[in-house]
Amino acid sequence: MASANICATDDDQVTIVLSGCRSPLFAITLPVVRVTTPRCFHIHWQQEGQRYDFLVDAEKQSLFYGDLDALLDGVVCDLSVTCVRGNGNDLAVALSDKRGSPTIDADEFASRAQASVLHGIEIGDAVWNEMVELSRHTLVAATPQSRARGRRQRQ
Repeated sequence: MASANICATDDDQVTIVLSGCRSPLFAITLPVVRVTTPRCFHIHWQQEGQRYDFLVDAEKQSLFYGDLDALLDGVVCDLSVTCVRGNGNDLAVALSDKRGSPTIDADEFASRAQASVLHGIEIGDAVWNEMVELSRHTLVAATPQSRARGRRQRQ
């Protein structure tokens, strides 16, 4: 089970560490979706000795640094999320200086998002089977009795 702790804060930024995160790729979508005020987010983690960095700047431009072939989903890791209250230009420059060119930049993210919409998202058999199993524990089969209760509650 993941837990979150604020580990550093100052006038310019707040850093939160998510311990025991199983899906960093899901976590990196949250700042992009939820940011409404100009802020910069830097998310970084390590898996199997590989370092990954994800940056969303004030204009919601996304940059991802790391070896995509080595990226593993489901491997427990600690994820550090830093919210920078400025525009984050210095952070973007420092990250590019240290890591080189991003693996995926804003244009590539846009291209992949458009391709996902056009062609769907492929889900492997193991993931699909896990989703089906989870749904068995959360969905209730419709019966004449449950339908009758639903009608009475709506009236």
